[in-house]
Order: sequence, then structure tokens, then C-alpha cells
Amino acid sequence: MISPNILLTNWHVFPDPGSVRGTGANFLHDQTASGVTRGIIFEFDPDALFFSEEDLDFAIVAVKPKAVTGELLSSVNFLAINGSRSKILPGMPIRMIEYPDGGPKRYAMENCRLLELRDDGFLRYETDTEGGSSGSPCSSEIWEVVGLHHASIPKMRGNTILNKDGSAWSPGQPDEGIDWIANEGVRISALVKAFGGLVPTTPSSKRLLDELLANTTDPTDEVAKLATPRAPEALNPLLPDPSKIFANVKGNAMGGVTMNFSGPVTIFIGSGVPASQLPLATAESAADEALEKALRFDPNYDDREGYNPDFLENDIAVPLPRISQERDQEMYKENGQIVVLKYHHFSLAMNASRRMQMWSAVNVDYDASKRTSSGRAFFGQDRWVFDPRIPQKYRNERSSGGWSCDRP
Repeated sequence: MISPNILLTNWHVFPDPGSVRGTGANFLHDQTASGVTRGIIFEFDPDALFFSEEDLDFAIVAVKPKAVTGELLSSVNFLAINGSRSKILPGMPIRMIEYPDGGPKRYAMENCRLLELRDDGFLRYETDTEGGSSGSPCSSEIWEVVGLHHASIPKMRGNTILNKDGSAWSPGQPDEGIDWIANEGVRISALVKAFGGLVPTTPSSKRLLDELLANTTDPTDEVAKLATPRAPEALNPLLPDPSKIFANVKGNAMGGVTMNFSGPVTIFIGSGVPASQLPLATAESAADEALEKALRFDPNYDDREGYNPDFLENDIAVPLPRISQERDQEMYKENGQIVVLKYHHFSLAMNASRRMQMWSAVNVDYDASKRTSSGRAFFGQDRWVFDPRIPQKYRNERSSGGWSCDRP
């Protein structure tokens, strides 16, 4: 489920509305200590909404609000999705929840490295699934949905599929002998983009599709589209100049616009005057349009401890990087000394001539006991601001040089 009423699966599962009729979705079909639970079955409703596409191998279909046994669909949670392309990187784990061949729920948690993020809308990963797992959600390490599982990739020699013993596989032979080298899913960002191009033909399908799309926006994209430039003298010196970041926005782009966000996010728009000091109607609309997460960026850098060269135990010291003599003149300096900027558990130095970071040194403790159980989403979206300690002439407004995202 990707909304309160819409289920996502593959085109090769449901290529057309006729293939959906008379079928249902079975939830809570789990293996428990007392045996396998039957689960709750909700009938599909392709007349209310159905779309499918072969190229991205997806199908979305409405689910009826009441189960055949009377339970309400509202009791079943859905997995929120959004159009951000920055959820995961190659090398990170891809975790999956699958119901292979219609069996009870299973988790694919091992040998699950993401191999490739493709520009054609797909991603490939090592995650070892069982047969009949098409339509399973692919998730990041913090269980954010990043893909829709749809296929396995065999080892090939030219156009010939190879078996594990190196011989050519022939149609009719069992799939178990094929040398499968990867699994493939459809990127959620590509699906969200495709959903935005769908054209509903009935009032019910429009209502359900609008409800889905309202919660799939990437907050950073929305701010880039909607934020209004301000006069330079009105800018907060700790924040980037919106007139340069949002150069394509003209006039009052906020008029009559409602922004919908899924999950916590911090947004700074307008003059920076607190909502409590605005006229009542303006304050109310600001509260409706910009939800602010609890954690705020602290612009006072005096308490940042920076990189600790003695972070490792057993008296092992790892000093900060040094710059070769031939490149020393490129560095940002004060009083003839390279300026080392301290942040939370990391430090960096700037290349003044290129207006970019020259080096950084970071302390990271991967001990499981140090991990927060709430996950990355608890902290909200990254918030980037200019570091006021770096002169403007050394900042690069099109890269991370001179910007700070100082996460807790």
C-alpha cells in the first residue's frame, strides 16, 4: 500500500483491469509461533482506479475499504513514498519484505548490497529474494522505500543465459540452475514521476490519484519551486541568498499555493519574521504551509569540537591532513595559517582558489549501541546554510563549498 487506498505492484502481475477482477490483497499473512495466520483479504477495485505501464513494470490499483470479513482497510498501514532521488547510494543495504509464491511474510536482510542506481529508472542489488517475490518493496537501511522489486538478472554470454556450471540455459530447464547475478527493482523516484503524468478519466480515480500525489513531493524540490526571492538587505546573513538559488522564480510565487509534505521538514521562507509576530491570518497560513521539525540549526559554532585525532583507542592518533608545499598557496588562510573549520565530529579546510573543500576529517563510531532507534527520518531533511566563518568570495554557491549541514 502506498496510500490509504492504493496498492502498488508490477505490470507483469496486473497488466490490465481484467487481470485484477476477482482477486484481492492479503495482509498480515504471517508466520507466528502458533503457525501461519490466514491474514485479512481486501478485494481490489479497478473501477475506482487502475493504471499500469509495461516500460517501468508497475501497476497501481484501488483497494476496497472493507475486507470480505468486515475489517476496515484503514486498520492497515501504508508505506509513504516520495520523489526524492537521494534516498540511497551504491554500497548501502537494500532490505526487502517479501511474500514468495504467496507464502507468509519473509525478510531478505543478508547479502543485500545496492550495486547500481541506473538513469533508466531502475536499481540493481544483491538482495537474495525467493521466487514469486515480484511487487515487494525495496527499502533502505532505515526502511525508507526506494524501489519496487520486479526481476532477477541472470549471467549472460552474449544473448545466452548461463547456468551456474557455465553451460547455456535453455527454455524448459528449471530456473534454479541459472546463475543469477543480481536482482532489479524500479526506482521509486521514477515511479512518482510516472504517476504525475497519469491522466485519470473518472472523478474517483482523480480523487485517489490526487491523494497519492499530494504526499509524494520531495520537500527540497518544493522549496526550490515556491520560495520567493527577497531583497539582499533583508537576508539573514547565515542563510544562502534565495535570489541566486531560485533564480528562475519570478514575482510572488507563493500566492494561493498550498505545500504538502510527508514527514518532518524545516523550511525558511519570506522575511524571517516569526509567525507569532505576523497578523493572525498570515500566521495561520504559515502554520498550514510550513511544518517545522523540532531540531533547529544552531548558528553559534563556538561549541563545535571538530575532529578528534585521538578518537581511536590504544593510544592510536590520526592527525589532520597536511597540504603539500606546491598547493599550500591555494588554501584559505588567516594571518598566514590555514583555517581549520570545526563542526560536530568533523573538521575541514577550504581551497580558496577553487572555492571548495580541500579536505575533511570525520570521526564515526559504527558501534550498534550508538545508533538511534528512531532512524535518520527523526532528524528531518538536511538543512544547508552558509558558514559565516568563510568569506563570501571563497564560497561556491553551486556545490557544498562554504555550506554547512551540521547534523546532530
